[in-house]
Amino acid sequence: MTEPDHDRQIDYVEFAAIDIAGTKRFYTAVFGWRFEDYGPDYTSFQDGRLAGGFTRDQPVRPGGPLVVIYGRDLEALETKVRQAGGSIVREPFSFPGGRRFHFRDPSGNELAVWSDHRADAPVRHASADARTAPPRRGPAVLPTGAPPRPEDRAG
Repeated sequence: MTEPDHDRQIDYVEFAAIDIAGTKRFYTAVFGWRFEDYGPDYTSFQDGRLAGGFTRDQPVRPGGPLVVIYGRDLEALETKVRQAGGSIVREPFSFPGGRRFHFRDPSGNELAVWSDHRADAPVRHASADARTAPPRRGPAVLPTGAPPRPEDRAG
């Protein structure tokens, strides 16, 4: 990607962490993220679309921006968060366009997971034909450099 392709777009997200090894175990177990260490106090992650990092060089600050992760199966991810040592701080709730829950990772960072699938509807898997999938509602989830699609715009 050339420099102008990502001008003024979020490029990297950095979080504080109290335990780098524990943070890596948690996000690998729940979301399958890949990590690369840069010394004992910093690790970067790749989730398949966005990159970021975890550092021990700053304290965890509750109340910062809320990072929201999309997940097809909300209930399965809620279970994985609990099993991996995270805590649910806001139980699943409905909003126009889907459902979500908020959690704290083992370092205390608050994030959320949202889905556009109803709890009583069958879960569509990645192998399903994307051309027949209903348009997504809620936060736009676009690959870096992709223009917004009409169905991702609020309205």
